[in-house]
Amino acid sequence: MTSGALSVRTLLVALLVEGCVGEEPLAHDGSSEVDLDAGIVDSPTPLDRDAEYDSGFEADARGADASGPIDSAPMDGSELDSGPSDRGPGPLSEALPSGGIRIRGMSTPLTRDATTASDFDEDGLTDSFEAELLEALRPVLVIAPMDPALTDGSAIQLVGRVFAASSDPLVVRALVMIGWREDYGSCGLTAHHGDSERFAVELTASAAKDLEITRIYTAAHEGTVTDRGRLFEGPGLAETVVGSDPSSGTVRLWLFPSERKHATYASVALCEGAFVLPCLRETCADESTGVLVVPPVTNAGEDTHRQLDALDALGFPGETAWGTADFCGGLGGSGCASPVRDKLMSDPFEP
Repeated sequence: MTSGALSVRTLLVALLVEGCVGEEPLAHDGSSEVDLDAGIVDSPTPLDRDAEYDSGFEADARGADASGPIDSAPMDGSELDSGPSDRGPGPLSEALPSGGIRIRGMSTPLTRDATTASDFDEDGLTDSFEAELLEALRPVLVIAPMDPALTDGSAIQLVGRVFAASSDPLVVRALVMIGWREDYGSCGLTAHHGDSERFAVELTASAAKDLEITRIYTAAHEGTVTDRGRLFEGPGLAETVVGSDPSSGTVRLWLFPSERKHATYASVALCEGAFVLPCLRETCADESTGVLVVPPVTNAGEDTHRQLDALDALGFPGETAWGTADFCGGLGGSGCASPVRDKLMSDPFEP
């Protein structure tokens, strides 16, 4: 067998393993209940060609004169809210020179001790704080303009879980599933219904109502032989992209989903350097060419006290946040993506 034939065989095995075996269940059980008594990348000038799709979100095709990312709204679920409506003026997010974000002036109590604030999921963090934090952590997704998800009526939604990993100091983690209707595959292979990607953020309370991002995790082909998930902490946070959301001026984390596959990367360089073999190689749009989307987020609560389970109103009929079945994007079938609960329960910050 020639070396060329061996390379092709190696490529096909990798593709088939990823596409046929799918995403393995994630290893860590992130359930937790605690007794609680880079420089900045300036947002580019957006493009003058807006397009609205029947996908539960509005997208902005980028260029010289556009208005920037458009906040998306849930499909038939605009009434859904992950917290009470009286959230106050909200926090101020600012980029840190060393990378990451500081969220200052949370307007609601962080923990339920010494307060009567609601804590529906009974994890020690108030509902209003969890809602406010998830809102602040909504990322700007820089989507490749030729990605079919922008034109086929797909929903793109965030489903999050917030919990305390430590009470002294207060360390909070947010695990957020990025839900896509389909993974469109590469080279005509590995496509499947449903695509449950994710990112995760760890924050440490630096003052009474201030939090700083200390670690970030991005998932890419999570649980497969081609896993390119990555953890950023310390000096590594400077590798992530932080900039203003041009539609609101809010400082957000910017993430770069690969075209068609939607693996989540912290930068274009990390995306396009992930693989060298054809068909495995990833393509990501940069800030000047991508379509910017800031998807809505819904708090799932905890498995034992669910604030959200059925995902029908988010554009994924028949899917659930806490079930054990594969996530098929509301399209049915089998051999789909990992269950949403795996993305909410597996803690990437635990060894």
